[in-house]
Amino acid sequence: MGWTSSDTRNDPHMGGCHRRLAHQVIRTVFRLGWNSYRDTDLSLIYIHPDNLHAHWEFVKEGLQRIHDRSTDRWLAEDIYWMLKGNQYSLHIVDDNKGFVILQSVKGWDGLEVFVFCAYIVPGHDVMDAAFAEVQEMARSVGAKRVRFQSMRKGWGKRAEQLGYKAGYQEYELEL
Repeated sequence: MGWTSSDTRNDPHMGGCHRRLAHQVIRTVFRLGWNSYRDTDLSLIYIHPDNLHAHWEFVKEGLQRIHDRSTDRWLAEDIYWMLKGNQYSLHIVDDNKGFVILQSVKGWDGLEVFVFCAYIVPGHDVMDAAFAEVQEMARSVGAKRVRFQSMRKGWGKRAEQLGYKAGYQEYELEL
């Protein structure tokens, strides 16, 4: 399992956090179920903004599937702009099994990694491994925590299974 990138080592445009994340390679054994273990050679491959075009159709399709299940107001084009502007970072799960989009955030007590979205292609059971890899990447750059939000209530139970605890509730009134 690892976090790889072939084109960021000397890139002056990469932020320090993303640059450090891009060079971590970690192999881990993941615990699944009660007593079963699976050794997963899952890689999250950082996609440099200059290489986004080559992956955009795959990412756009996944973003559309995520968007269709939510009430968020972003468009795929908004996310494209954030990725091209290096505000978010794109990480493809090897062999296009999915992707995660991350953001480095300065929290009150230090660096946080915010998972903007995670998409796994149906039929691939790699969500546990992908989230574990994100956690290892965040640890490697000294982040205090990994956070994400979801309007889907089913994620509450799934998040607990992945080791997350509920933070705060967000309420919204449309005007």
